[in-house]
Amino acid sequence: GRERAAEPGGVLEHLQTVPTLPEEWQDRQTQKNGVWKAASHCSEIRLHPSGALLFVGNRGHDSLAVFRVLEGDEGRLELASIVPTLGACPRNYNFSTDGRWVIVGNQDSDTLTVFECDIQKGTLTKAHQADCPAPNFVYTVPPPRKFVPNHAA
Repeated sequence: GRERAAEPGGVLEHLQTVPTLPEEWQDRQTQKNGVWKAASHCSEIRLHPSGALLFVGNRGHDSLAVFRVLEGDEGRLELASIVPTLGACPRNYNFSTDGRWVIVGNQDSDTLTVFECDIQKGTLTKAHQADCPAPNFVYTVPPPRKFVPNHAA
């Protein structure tokens, strides 16, 4: 059964396929240096710290697809929104430690875009944008912890 996936030697079972692009972008092709390829590719898949939302970055369409993780439905997904990243080539993104903010590194437009995340609606609202040369990884620093020295005798 499905519970075996967590066991050593367990198996995964396909449950669902969901598009990360609007219908008019699905199956689009582009040609670069004589090679045909998809016009948009997924860049990153991250689960929101709340566990309630799953985010997928789209390079080419330059967006984040936001899915609700449906409780009691084996973790199936439901599209909540597809949000433009307001830059080109969202290579990486991450959440603030409290999950309130999503920071997107738009590699080809040299920008970081900060969005406020509405967990209930699964929507993002632009809060700030800053210049940053070719961001390719976004890391949020955890809040400081009190340092307790270890004074072994």
